[in-house]
Amino acid sequence: MDGESTIDPSVTTRFLESRDSVLFAEVWTVGCELHARVVVDSCSNIHEDDLMQACVQEIGVTYTPQSITLERAISPAA
Repeated sequence: MDGESTIDPSVTTRFLESRDSVLFAEVWTVGCELHARVVVDSCSNIHEDDLMQACVQEIGVTYTPQSITLERAISPAA
């Protein structure tokens, strides 16, 4: 397959978006590695390591991103 990944990033995207406090997730492949950007609620206490551990435990190492960039949503000023 000429080095192309056969990992479906949508599996990880769906899993991450199912987590409490996650507002948005995007997952992509670079070679054979998954990488993710996750936006969480501004009040969330979740961390990248929490999400990575959840991935390992619930969907397996194959679908666990090598890196997760976590962003907190900013609530608009009243």
